[in-house]
Amino acid sequence: MKKLSSFIIIGLIALLACTEEETLIDQIEAGPNLVGFHTASQALSGVADGTTYDFEVPIKVFGPSAKEIEGTVTATIEVDPTSTAVEGTHFTLDSKQVTLSKDGDFLGTLPITMLSDGIVAPLQQAPQLVLRVSSVDANGNVVASAKTITLNFFYLCPHDLVGTYTVTIDHTRCQNAPYGPNFPFEVTITKNPDGSWHLSSADGGFLGRCTANSGLDNAGDIVVVCGEVQFSDQLDYGSLDIGTITGGSWDEATGTLTLHHTQSFSANWPSNWTSIYVRK
Repeated sequence: MKKLSSFIIIGLIALLACTEEETLIDQIEAGPNLVGFHTASQALSGVADGTTYDFEVPIKVFGPSAKEIEGTVTATIEVDPTSTAVEGTHFTLDSKQVTLSKDGDFLGTLPITMLSDGIVAPLQQAPQLVLRVSSVDANGNVVASAKTITLNFFYLCPHDLVGTYTVTIDHTRCQNAPYGPNFPFEVTITKNPDGSWHLSSADGGFLGRCTANSGLDNAGDIVVVCGEVQFSDQLDYGSLDIGTITGGSWDEATGTLTLHHTQSFSANWPSNWTSIYVRK
């Protein structure tokens, strides 16, 4: 009889657990769909020479029943009062509404123009524009996400990094055999449309020349603000934290680019190093 009672109790516990799980799933599925920004921050950069620069800020609908929404979703955007960027001085917004449709998988963009007329670089601090979705007009259970996006305006001095570079790295792992013979090597730097710079190898050659991943180039992009290299994880393997650029410098007179890197992908690799790019 004791055994039977135990089985009954266990069965009741399992049933209750299952009921609670189903209730939680039901609650999630019945929850609202959110309209919000694709990322928490975005860098906007341009040379401070009077040029205007056009950018797009991605917006999307996400949630448990987003695919079932009928009709269009219109999101109204507002500037958060914590912003330090000034409309008409640092940016303009042609519209503060974005309409998303099922045909476009409820993905869209908010156009924004970065202004540089009258800006003297370098600025002591990058102006920040904080945007939020203030309201939503849609059929069904769709609401505005509470999450904001911070747009950082980087005003650049008129640098020219384009060229072919000879690269060396300061870590002993890369200087000793069998890795040493791989240095120095050549890297090309080209200019991106937004004023940032693309390096055919942005980690100083570490991944492909200081590890067993022979020949695997870790290309990436950097932003240089008046001689100062900004933080960047925009590398091919940046999502794995291989070669993340924590800072650095650009010397226009000597054509020398210095980058400081970190990695946390492997405990068997050095956690930080510095690479030197010298234009030929």
